[in-house]
Amino acid sequence: MFVGKNSYYICTLLGTDTKSKSMKTTQKTYYNPQTIQFLREKYGFKPNYIRASIRGDRKGIIPTKIKKEYERIEKQVAETIRKNKDVI
Repeated sequence: MFVGKNSYYICTLLGTDTKSKSMKTTQKTYYNPQTIQFLREKYGFKPNYIRASIRGDRKGIIPTKIKKEYERIEKQVAETIRKNKDVI
């Protein structure tokens, strides 16, 4: 079996997949930029810290507050969009 940097090209020519089915790809998560900006202005942290807090990468009282507030704001946004869906 071919292993190394050329294995992709060989597998492509043979019509096989180079990724194992057991390998999972990570899905990129996008956060609402307006909400991130609002939380940045409110708490004074950089956007990366805000996103890390929402993901759960940061532990503590403030990151927990940030995460709960982000979820609350996003819930309100979704509810507003749902209510005004017929208007648009």
